Amino acid sequence: MNEDILKIIGARVQVERKRRNMTQEELAGDIGVDRRTIGTIESGSKCMSGNFVKVIHKLEISLDEMLCENELVSIQRLLNEFNEDDRNAVLLAIRILLKACFQAMS
Repeated sequence: MNEDILKIIGARVQVERKRRNMTQEELAGDIGVDRRTIGTIESGSKCMSGNFVKVIHKLEISLDEMLCENELVSIQRLLNEFNEDDRNAVLLAIRILLKACFQAMS
């Protein structure tokens, strides 16, 4: 997945965590992962889909909150820079992630 997209999503997770006055340690403990996992997600340095789903579920972040309009525009701009095969690969990864999110929330 494109590093810029991961950074956008990670930044949104950090904002939502801080808005709830939670530390990385508290969030990590609540979902059963190490604090470093939360840091990795928030920094956008690695895609950790299973843990990411746990995080957004715990923070009660809807997908429209996670990817607000500005971020969607940024993502679209980034996708337009890819060749068709890479763009399709990124879109497939996003679809898989979104499907996992919906399944975890239901």
